[in-house]
Amino acid sequence: MRPTNKQLAMRDPALAIMLGALAQPGSDFGTEFGMRTSFGDDYGADVPTPENMQKAWQAQQDTKRREKVLEPNKDSAAKIQRYTFAANQTLTLGVAVAVNAGQNPETHIRPQRITVNTPGGFSGFGTLDSIKVANVGVIVGGTKDMSDFAATAFDTHLDVPTLSPANRVVAVGNYSGRTPPGYVPASSFILCISYTGPASMVA
Repeated sequence: MRPTNKQLAMRDPALAIMLGALAQPGSDFGTEFGMRTSFGDDYGADVPTPENMQKAWQAQQDTKRREKVLEPNKDSAAKIQRYTFAANQTLTLGVAVAVNAGQNPETHIRPQRITVNTPGGFSGFGTLDSIKVANVGVIVGGTKDMSDFAATAFDTHLDVPTLSPANRVVAVGNYSGRTPPGYVPASSFILCISYTGPASMVA
């Protein structure tokens, strides 16, 4: 069944207005002769007013924006979310040890923030000599205190290579052996080095 003019115009009201198939707001198209024309007869008894068409178009756009809240990838061929993954190492508080924490992500991800769960941003808890993402060094000189990557640290946004499940991220450094205030020496502590950024929904 062939679509009517109304059905075609309603598929994209904004385009229809731009092409002249629908009158723009404030225009008097079709009324200058004081009579109805055959234009738009398939809409029913009266041609919709430009104001009503604008409202309908606006309502359509509002609906799409709200749908994007639940389905941000609805009309996109590329399904991108914001995910995170972590490389872990179990430490014994009070016992200095080398840190070598590596992990592969389960999907493609481009980390834009790296965080380390240093207790309360405690300086001197540990250091990082290198972080390699897909064999590319993120630290390009010197040794970094882990507190520089605390969740509360300022200006921790990075721009690093995209990882695939075949690539590994590795952080190398040292735990100083210091026990942060409020923690018990000789207890276990899981060091979490997290990588967060845009990622594909599936591998």
